[in-house]
Amino acid sequence: MKTGETEFRAERSAVIAATAAVAATYVYFLLFAELALLELARPLTEGTTWRGRGLFTCLGVGGLVGCGLAVWRCNVVRWQAQLSWGFRACAVAAALALAAGTWWGMWLVVAGLVGATLGWLTVILVSGLRATVGTVRLGWVVGLGTGLAYAICNLPGVVDASARTQTIVVAFVAGAGSLLAPFLTPREPSVSLESDYRILGFGRWVLMLLVLVWLDAVAHHVIQREAGLQPGTGAGSGRVVANAVIHLLLAVGAGWWLDRGGRMSLIAVALGLLVAGCLALNGGMAALASLAYAAGVSIYAVVLVYYPARGGRATQAGGVLVVAGGLGAALGSGMARELEGVPGWFLAVAVGVIALMGTWRWLTRRGEKLNPTTT
Repeated sequence: MKTGETEFRAERSAVIAATAAVAATYVYFLLFAELALLELARPLTEGTTWRGRGLFTCLGVGGLVGCGLAVWRCNVVRWQAQLSWGFRACAVAAALALAAGTWWGMWLVVAGLVGATLGWLTVILVSGLRATVGTVRLGWVVGLGTGLAYAICNLPGVVDASARTQTIVVAFVAGAGSLLAPFLTPREPSVSLESDYRILGFGRWVLMLLVLVWLDAVAHHVIQREAGLQPGTGAGSGRVVANAVIHLLLAVGAGWWLDRGGRMSLIAVALGLLVAGCLALNGGMAALASLAYAAGVSIYAVVLVYYPARGGRATQAGGVLVVAGGLGAALGSGMARELEGVPGWFLAVAVGVIALMGTWRWLTRRGEKLNPTTT
């Protein structure tokens, strides 16, 4: 058996439940935390920049707290209960967003709670996927779950719904997610011993994923502000549906490729697509930019979950989500406020960093093959 593989093959019910859990978590994040919550808060924070920034701060701090608690308390014996209560807490946080009537209530109670519950849920879910579905079909589970979530959140009837309707939907989705835990019994608690999950290997992957999330955040804000390519901002329904199809097909394809050992190649493809989308945006080719951006996001979003899930360590899941996910998004959002387009120097730096990390990884793995007794 390879050092990174598990010995069992998950039952169909576990595979279906795990896929649904990944999809439900991503739907909650994409449709509520990134969209509906901000729309619900807009009337309470409008006209004062510091209130809007305070909302993002509370989300971020809450996320850090939730991830930290999950890393500290994650336990395979109680994993199913922790997962189920995580989904329930997310449903409660969404419901509270509908009742918030003051900016400080939206800040402290809602945004902080949304960040904390989502941080907890994500770390707990990712940490237990290896033990419940194994590594044989882990890519398929993550890819299909991610693709379904992105596709659903890009459908015209969903993304164009009111913020209150979206919030009600995600509250029900999170509540339904809590019913999946009984089908997800940990069968083989283990961790990956591959070099990608040792200290230096983990650092390389976190840095590569950080760069991709950072680039995504910059491109997202520039596109949303200048090109009107985001659903609901003027893009036609045909383009929105095309984006949904692209998200689904490429995420599933990425999962299929991950199950066959491809990891670094997906990072390279995702980077190429994001860079191509940014160049197309800078060149005024809006439609091409939209498609390339959607394709790149679909691929790296799968790797962002798959990499820590394959490792099976709560500490690494928390590290990836906090550093790559949280810090990358914050850096990208802050940088995008001062930009009219995506600067070429930033694209060059992104390509250079990932090329360097990829080359370092290739040399490390080549050394392991030449000297197997030292690994």
